[in-house]
Amino acid sequence: MGQALPVLITVIGVLASSACSGTGSQAADLVAATSTTPMAVSAAQTRSTGAPSPAAASTPATAGLRPVAFGTGYTWPDGLRVTTSTVKKFTPSETAFGVGIGEQGVRLTVTVTNGTKQTFDTTKTSMTLTFGPDGAEAEPVIDLPNGVGGGTGLPKKIAPGERGTTTFAFSVQPEWIAGLYGRIWVGDAKHPPATFSGAAS
Repeated sequence: MGQALPVLITVIGVLASSACSGTGSQAADLVAATSTTPMAVSAAQTRSTGAPSPAAASTPATAGLRPVAFGTGYTWPDGLRVTTSTVKKFTPSETAFGVGIGEQGVRLTVTVTNGTKQTFDTTKTSMTLTFGPDGAEAEPVIDLPNGVGGGTGLPKKIAPGERGTTTFAFSVQPEWIAGLYGRIWVGDAKHPPATFSGAAS
């Protein structure tokens, strides 16, 4: 205790001196900065730069899988498989929702085959489509008269050995229909999104 007392007095003296010299706020800032966790720093950098941290960008859920061609499929290690048709142009009906002015409607079918040993829940299955050099995201099209859009028709549950099929539709700028990228999520962390690429015909 006798040795600790001089040290304590010295620390108090330094803090008092800092406060008097106007550096107390700087010291407080230094303590706050050094107490920031790596996660907080990463989040702050993300907000200031608009870009995700390297760790976030490399996660399987973000990175997805190597693209395969439309009209083919991908099978995950547990046996679950997703396949697509080729992408076809179509003329949306007058009541279609989501079609941009001067844009082209495109559609494709998606089939989920359950090769696992357990019933698969498809309620979170979804798809996005991007196009152009900047990866603009196509607007989903809901066109019930044409029976397309929103993943309608896919069974909520698929038993082992069974399959379900649905149709997705999107609105794309005509000049970019030769370079489309589709991403399909089946709804859980065990299955990274399957990515497809190709042209609409």
